[in-house]
Amino acid sequence: MVKGQRIVGLEMTPEINLARRFIAKNSLAPPIDIRSMVEAYARLTFTHIPFDGVDGVSLNLKAKHGSPHVIVNNQSPPSRQRFTMAHELGHILIPWHIGSVLIDQVAPVPAHRSNYFTSHSWSMETEANSFAAELLMPHLWIMELLSTTDDLSTVHRCIIQTCKTSAFSAAIRLSQLLPARIVYASERSGVVEFSGRTGQTIANALEEGADFPKEPFAYSDDHYVSEVRDRRLHWWRLPLEIHVDPSDDIVHP
Repeated sequence: MVKGQRIVGLEMTPEINLARRFIAKNSLAPPIDIRSMVEAYARLTFTHIPFDGVDGVSLNLKAKHGSPHVIVNNQSPPSRQRFTMAHELGHILIPWHIGSVLIDQVAPVPAHRSNYFTSHSWSMETEANSFAAELLMPHLWIMELLSTTDDLSTVHRCIIQTCKTSAFSAAIRLSQLLPARIVYASERSGVVEFSGRTGQTIANALEEGADFPKEPFAYSDDHYVSEVRDRRLHWWRLPLEIHVDPSDDIVHP
């Protein structure tokens, strides 16, 4: 990064390595035509899926008879449909993903749905997510952005607009490549839409759904803000140490 901060990078897992090889083999760059990529490997259908929170279904993965069939929930926003397609392509290309998979790719598995989500299938979901994130938002491309500017909110906005992904997915992806002591939040109509922090950051993220505070992280070294439509993207770099004036009054509980 411009300020010399270390870029963390991601652990080279097999599915991430597969996505990087797929990018190199096909000379891909954002924004990727993910629909054409999926259609080259499977039958693709867009329709309503009558299960809450389910984004897609993969059928006949690695089947001896019949080709893969990908079904995408057409009720999802376009950016989420793109991620779903990339996720499903991961299921198709990752060699050990077989059978048919019901996809709920963002939220943790609720207890009442554990009857059709096993630990094995959830591991497959995590791997397909990693593949999709690397494919749609390549780490080398993001690292190049980070080398040109200090403003993390500008990088976040560029990922959203160029890669055509959701603000949430882009924030998670960017945070995976950044060092500790960084917090982010999306503000919408004066409310915290979502918030998070990079690994090993001690400070708490802002409470989602709460009113956006007047001066959150006032002690930060840097605060960057960008606007994307009706939301404001906030990123803070926090200091390694916070110096407290001993003359300040300390209120004990």
